Amino acid sequence: MAEPVSVMAMREGMDYPHDSICGCSIDAVHREMETRFEKSLEVSEQIVEDAKEFMASEIDTSFFGKYGKSAIPFVVWNTVGWNRTETTEVTLDLYKDDKDDLTQAYRELENFPLDEWRLINHKGKEIPCEIKDQGVQFGYILPEDAFRKRYMSRQVTVSFQTEIEAMGYRTFALVPGKKIAFEKESLITGQNRIQ
Repeated sequence: MAEPVSVMAMREGMDYPHDSICGCSIDAVHREMETRFEKSLEVSEQIVEDAKEFMASEIDTSFFGKYGKSAIPFVVWNTVGWNRTETTEVTLDLYKDDKDDLTQAYRELENFPLDEWRLINHKGKEIPCEIKDQGVQFGYILPEDAFRKRYMSRQVTVSFQTEIEAMGYRTFALVPGKKIAFEKESLITGQNRIQ
């Protein structure tokens, strides 16, 4: 709605952002455009984040409950119009601590032993992955009904191969347990051959 009305107003002589998008105006206009673009980027990122949170809340991940309370379900999205197969990296909070004393929370999480973890898909199949410890991180949430809530968390980054259809998603969970030793495919196909 804003676009057509703005174009009609521009026809009547109103200045319109398209006049400054190309960057051919004076420096003051350019600096103002940088500010506008930053604000619009923040708004669009929040819209995307809100939409992802809403959609994720509608996805049934109860299947992963059979792996215990420590299971950490998550969703991977494909937001493009074609199927994708690629390496995905997801950063997850293994443990969170929202004590008032953040220094104490940091010390406890820093010394918290990292158990064995494995990655499970929505069908219960274990997925080969690499898990890297990211240490203790500070974070916060911005609830609508309260001021910022701070926390410390022990984070890991999980890297794995995903295949997701166009405009689709897949659910996974990081669950406690020893990983299966997957056979790595060799490039050697013969005594003097590499493929």
